[in-house]
Amino acid sequence: MATQDSESDAYREYPEFGEMTIYSEQALHKENAEILEVTQGEDLSDVDIVIPLHAFHSISGSVVAQGNQPSIVFGFVSLQDANDKSFTRNSVILADGSFQFPYLAPGKYELKTFRLSDQPPSVPNQPEHGTVYTYKDATVTVELMNKDLSDVILAVTEAARPANPGAQKP
Repeated sequence: MATQDSESDAYREYPEFGEMTIYSEQALHKENAEILEVTQGEDLSDVDIVIPLHAFHSISGSVVAQGNQPSIVFGFVSLQDANDKSFTRNSVILADGSFQFPYLAPGKYELKTFRLSDQPPSVPNQPEHGTVYTYKDATVTVELMNKDLSDVILAVTEAARPANPGAQKP
């Protein structure tokens, strides 16, 4: 059984928070951004870049296994803006099944799971995990309005045991 210290070490290399994407002239989405061209040696004045922090919100929730399946304690959730396919982020799923995407502009987003497992990531100098269950991906589309969205559930319906126990590692 993993100790509290070794369990937290397993997640150490994965970032806890996302990044904020802003565009010029207070635009929250790429499609509304104004392109400003500046050549080498040229100065550009009268351009204020304002970061409207009140306009950004978060999406958070949990990834859960349906039925009698082992709990999901590791994997990733990807987020993609439904209107801007170039805007993507990833979040690690923590030991309690939770994930979070902070600093998002209002909009429609698709969330998709990948590399789900019932075991935390391997830690050097710790015993190898036994049989690892992996899961099919789940997808949900959500709309973020003018407040945080904190109760998103990605329900995974099927687990599969690998043919070679211990062969697959998250």
